[in-house]
Amino acid sequence: MNANSDLSLNSSGWEENANSPNMPFNASLKVLAFMALYQPKLPTLLAFLLLCFPFVSHAQTPSFISDSLDRYVQKGMQNWQIPSMAVGIVQDGKIIISKGYGVRELGTAKQVDENTLFPIASNTKLFVATAFAHLAHQKKLNLDDPVVNYLPSFKMYDAQVTPLLSIRDLLSHRLGLAGHKADFVAWNTSYSRSQLTQKLAQLKPDFPFRQQFGYSNLGYVAAGEVMASITGNTWEHEVDNLLLKPLGMQRTYFDLTTIRDSNVAKPYSTCCTTSDQPITLPYDSLGSIGAATGMVSCLKDMNTWMLMQLDSGRYQQKSVVPWETIAATRQPNTIASTSPIPGFPIESQFYALGVSLLYYAGHQVFLHTGTSFGYRSAYCIVPDKKVAFFIFSSNDLNTFYEALLFQLLDSYLGQPYTNRADYFFKGYQRRQHNAKEILTMLDKRVSAAKQPPFSINSLKGTYHNPLYGNLTITTLGTGKGKTNILVRFEHHPSLTAQLDYMDGNEFRMTFSNVHFGITPATISVSLSGVVNGIAFAPSDFLDDDVYKFTKK
Repeated sequence: MNANSDLSLNSSGWEENANSPNMPFNASLKVLAFMALYQPKLPTLLAFLLLCFPFVSHAQTPSFISDSLDRYVQKGMQNWQIPSMAVGIVQDGKIIISKGYGVRELGTAKQVDENTLFPIASNTKLFVATAFAHLAHQKKLNLDDPVVNYLPSFKMYDAQVTPLLSIRDLLSHRLGLAGHKADFVAWNTSYSRSQLTQKLAQLKPDFPFRQQFGYSNLGYVAAGEVMASITGNTWEHEVDNLLLKPLGMQRTYFDLTTIRDSNVAKPYSTCCTTSDQPITLPYDSLGSIGAATGMVSCLKDMNTWMLMQLDSGRYQQKSVVPWETIAATRQPNTIASTSPIPGFPIESQFYALGVSLLYYAGHQVFLHTGTSFGYRSAYCIVPDKKVAFFIFSSNDLNTFYEALLFQLLDSYLGQPYTNRADYFFKGYQRRQHNAKEILTMLDKRVSAAKQPPFSINSLKGTYHNPLYGNLTITTLGTGKGKTNILVRFEHHPSLTAQLDYMDGNEFRMTFSNVHFGITPATISVSLSGVVNGIAFAPSDFLDDDVYKFTKK
């Protein structure tokens, strides 16, 4: 079983698996989650006017915020078993709410506050996109420049696409690839940024170029390499100098594993267990795909970020970036969906640059969500209401952060009260029930296992996948009549998996980091009875592909 059988990664709730039969939002939510929403195209002039001259309305703080928010959050945390949350709301240039909930680590009294660090995950993308938009404003590049202008060796699978693919294509997920393609290869990997960028040449397109939205973390990795080529500096250096330092975001970092600070929320998940109890996960090491999902911050800093966004690039009456830079990130580039979502006043969904655009109850709403192992986050801004909010949470299987996102939108946009948490919790319970049944089924198959139709020792050896690289299988006798079968992965040095025979040619594959999956692995055997390959699908919390390895 895939560790999160109804979830895509990041990513990306907005990140629900579009193929899940249990998800009424279907593909629309998967887009939202790693982030994108849309609508039928407005006439060009009208769209430009809406972006550049948003109507200003100084809204009152809804009663839900002052009367019910704390109870709503506390109940959600209890239902979803979320150890840590933080919620920030800014409105009319002021911080309305900046509050932590729960504890940073289970079993302790370490309270979450506005300085507690969480990964912002894919909300990193808007920082990167803003830096690109600013370089374009400075005439150092054009967003429609071909990538090969800056990375001469860059290639896509289709040679005709290679000279056409632009920086804008990378930043707006229109490469022709299905969502989260090759995230298993890239997540926590030892591959360098340059090597991951080269992997794009191996990914056969799933759709015609520029014809369909397909969320791509590798696209942002490549964008980071383009920025380094143009500026001579890493994307981190550019974001730090352009945004973090001028905004005084002193508790915003680029890699969770390098932080030496005790005020960090620990990563948890309720995946991959029949007990429903949160399990602790290791910290992600995302340096190679950092431009897609690597940044870490706290509520205090994200409040500052939102205040700057609401004030058209200014903070404390000083310009950080010009309005033209902000406006460029909000221009819709890719249609994510034009389908209505029953029960939600969503009219259309687009992806801009590093942020999604949807029309919700007649209002432009810019949002993005983020997921990494153990965490979820959400950013949302409603320009004509001069309001924005940011949500941090641990327990990466929770969908409460999405419920809260919609509840806040409903409140500020005057929608009739509907308890969004009740709706999302029913879906969460259904998915958890299905996941437990699959885990139980795999356990029963392992318990009833006899002998495989081939020698266990014949599994030993090195196996190769052209996209991933190598894995090795070794066996070790325990002295109790049982043989442990261990899988090691060339480009995930800290990751292993255990194989337990079930039946036929199938083994249960349990990764040491469970978010990579608890999944069936199929052994292929030649007509002469020789083991010649292994195939498995990692957790669709990562991606949806089956990886086939051939024995060397």
